[in-house]
Amino acid sequence: MLPVSWLKTALRLDGEAIKYEGSKIIGLNGGDCMNELTQYFENLPVTIDGLKQYVTVGIQRHQAHLAAIKAIEGIPEAKEVKEKTYDKTMNDLIETWIAHAKLGELIFNITGGIGGGIQSTTGGSERILPEGINKDDSRFARGFHAALTKGILESSINELEEKRTIPAYYNPYHLNIKDERAEELKKIHEMGINRRDDICDVIITDPPWPYDTQHSYDAVGFRGTTPYPELSIEQIKNDFPQVSKDCVLWLWTTHRFMRDSFYLLDEWGFREVSIITWDKEKIGIGRWLRSQSEFCIMAVKGKPKVRLTNQSTIIREKGREHSRKPEAFYKLVNELCIGKVGECYSREKRPGIIRLLYNEDKYEVGTGKVSAAEQG
Repeated sequence: MLPVSWLKTALRLDGEAIKYEGSKIIGLNGGDCMNELTQYFENLPVTIDGLKQYVTVGIQRHQAHLAAIKAIEGIPEAKEVKEKTYDKTMNDLIETWIAHAKLGELIFNITGGIGGGIQSTTGGSERILPEGINKDDSRFARGFHAALTKGILESSINELEEKRTIPAYYNPYHLNIKDERAEELKKIHEMGINRRDDICDVIITDPPWPYDTQHSYDAVGFRGTTPYPELSIEQIKNDFPQVSKDCVLWLWTTHRFMRDSFYLLDEWGFREVSIITWDKEKIGIGRWLRSQSEFCIMAVKGKPKVRLTNQSTIIREKGREHSRKPEAFYKLVNELCIGKVGECYSREKRPGIIRLLYNEDKYEVGTGKVSAAEQG
């Protein structure tokens, strides 16, 4: 069994990422710990099937260790036994983590990396996973690979040793993502929403619908989570600005919030006249059917003036970053609508559009790039 002390040193490697070919470490900084780590990796299985079995047994062994520690918890006479059990459990945990990281790299190389894929023979872009590996297996294992190469695994080991705690089996990388996301949402909440009181003739709004993902984030399983603070339906209703007596409203929504959207239109005094369907040209995620579309309800109050020609209810444009709307939509609004245009919950500055409710500049218009503010 390998002691935690040298594993910590081996994982550090002066801040450099571990690199290996097959089961062999390739030159970073030499040294005794590198030789020991190379030897250790050579003792691991070299195939995806072998590593998956190794990890499965390791997780089961970890659960057995946790049960043993719990059984002697609170017994003063068992303190020495508990300490020995702790050391054994930590060593086994680290072994399994490293095996999981190695499995992640093999999957990473086959699938083209996180978010990548291999072109299928049918012309699609579905990721081809190794036999016996499902999507959750893949995400979890590649998360361990990322944790190892980014130094997160080492930090987690240090923290566990300092606190002398043994956690349930978890992925340090996904926990790190969750913490970073929580911190980002906290900063956005602290900034608050900037407001302007301009009365506009045209309103575009893309509300932060309450998907209830803020406190149920799972980086391994369900990925459909919002990267911004959500609002309740009543908060969205009350946030709506004052508008001209003759006004056009463009309300972005999804199938889940269609009923709520019509409720809001009634509360705001608008009547729907048409619905735009945005075909994102790429299938996404979904709990029932996988989504490839988003909807924008066109509604009016009073008798607004518009330039109706041959505008279509279909927009076909590839989806981009989360919640970012297609350029074709803004072109349609510009060609169709007359008067002062305002946008609620916007995260990018656009020429000729007043930002009525916003809290950050997320995108650079027309570049397809994330803004400097978003990059941090």
